[in-house]
Amino acid sequence: MKDSLGANEVLYHIDFSENYSTKYEEEVQSVHFGASRKQVSIHTGVMYFKKDGELTYQSFASVADNLDHSAMGVTSHMIPIYEHTKTLVPNVTVVHFISDGPSSQYKNKNNLNLSRETLKRIFGKSLRAFGWNFSVSGHGKGAADGVGAWGC
Repeated sequence: MKDSLGANEVLYHIDFSENYSTKYEEEVQSVHFGASRKQVSIHTGVMYFKKDGELTYQSFASVADNLDHSAMGVTSHMIPIYEHTKTLVPNVTVVHFISDGPSSQYKNKNNLNLSRETLKRIFGKSLRAFGWNFSVSGHGKGAADGVGAWGC
């Protein structure tokens, strides 16, 4: 799919990394044993596009203290990425997604509907289509997992 991207097409390979517990440099005993640790959610991905006819990519990750991995969570993490994409590919016509397939995150009608409306709003009239490809659920199966691997 990457090799066959058109000039105004974008491919996002995305996945949620694990939720991570935060840690202070110096902690009181109650925090050290986990009672008061805050967690953050990390959404990782790689964006592929053509620049001057050559396949190019950019890795990205977003961090949030909201642990929501639902359609709203996915969209919240992706909006800044879509807006950045417009600066790199001003007239996006087709958007492709590759992600794993948990129904609580990506593989549900809420995510597809919300993604469609958000993409239309951000990319405007140039957007003609978008599609989603699902792989097996779990970690360690693609480029997006490599972006989040730094903490493992």
